[in-house]
Formats: sequence, C-alpha cells, structure tokens
Amino acid sequence: MGKEENKEITSAMGRESNQDIIIDYDHVDVASIMEQIRRKIASQPRPEPKAQFQEKPGTIPPPPRSPWELEPSSGRKAKVKKILLKIMRPVAPLIKLLVFPVHQELRETVLKLHHANMRLDYLSATLEQELTKLSQVLNQRIDGVNDSLQYRLNLAFEDINRLKEYTKLLHTLSHNLVVEMSKLKIETDTLKIHHRLLEKDVRHLEERERGLEKEIVS
Repeated sequence: MGKEENKEITSAMGRESNQDIIIDYDHVDVASIMEQIRRKIASQPRPEPKAQFQEKPGTIPPPPRSPWELEPSSGRKAKVKKILLKIMRPVAPLIKLLVFPVHQELRETVLKLHHANMRLDYLSATLEQELTKLSQVLNQRIDGVNDSLQYRLNLAFEDINRLKEYTKLLHTLSHNLVVEMSKLKIETDTLKIHHRLLEKDVRHLEERERGLEKEIVS
C-alpha cells in the first residue's frame, strides 16, 4: 500500500518537477522531503532575472493562479494536496523567484500584443478615415462632372430646340414663298394674255385708222 502511494506521489511530483521525490505516507519525514526538494532545486541552474520592464499601470493582467487552486479535490488527492502544500510552503518564495522570469515574459508578451492591437486599431481607423476622405473627394468630383455634363447637355438641347424652331420657320417661309411664286406666275400668265389681247385690239384699231384715213383722202 505504501509503495503504491509512493508511486502516485512520485508520478504527480514528476509531472511538476521532472524528478522523483519519495514520500512515505505511513511515516512522513518532513526533513527528508525538504532535503530532496533542496537537492532538486540545487541541481537546476538558476536563471538570471530579466530587467524590469516598464509598463503603464492597469494594462497587464494579474499573475495566473496556482495550478493547485484550479479545481477542488476530495479524498486521497485532497490529503496529498494538503501535505504537498504544507511541504511547499517554506520554499514558496523560491518557487515564485524561479517562476518570475516566465511571468515577466508573459507580461512583456501581453504588453506587446496590447501595443500591436492598439497599432492595428490606429491603422484601421486611419485607413477608414483615408477611405472616407477619398470617397468624399470622389463623390465631389463625380458631382462636379455630372453638373458640368448636365449643363452642357442642357445647352446642347437648347441649341437643338432653337435649330428645330429655325427649321420650322424656314419650312413655313419656303412654303409661303412657293405659294407666292405660284400666284405671281398665275398673274404673269394672266397679264401676258391681257397683253396679247391688247396688242390685237391695238392692231385692229390701227387698221381701222388707216382705213378711215384712206376714205377721208379719197
């Protein structure tokens, strides 16, 4: 029974520290466990803490919770957790110191992502403003071209209407001229006929005059 418990705790601790820490729950030896933890910590190279990264307050989320607080436990696991927490409490500051660089990298990454999101928001807003300005300029140009085209079309239609009126007037004038010319031709023909009749009358009168002169002379 003690060996099975030792294996469970060994595997549980192996997932956390990648080194076996043997705990005999029938005879718990705190000094032995602490010595094993010290050897484990001493065998690992101590990382150099990175420089404190300056940031604006309120932009970085709080540090993550301990994995021991993620979900409640019961029974044997709860007892194991209590014992481990009791054992780990003296070395908690050292663990926090070891985790500090990772937490700093996480904070720096979150801050960089926040700055990248702010930059993307700024670029998106700038692009939207530029597109809005471009759309307004294009709309103004299109309105100006439409107004100019409409003005020219109105002038062209006015000229066409004026030409149509001139054409109607010319057609009416030419029709009236044709009618008047026809009347004049008829009058000319009538006058020619009258002129011929008058010539005949004049010749007839001249013949009578010559005849009367002959009668008077004789």
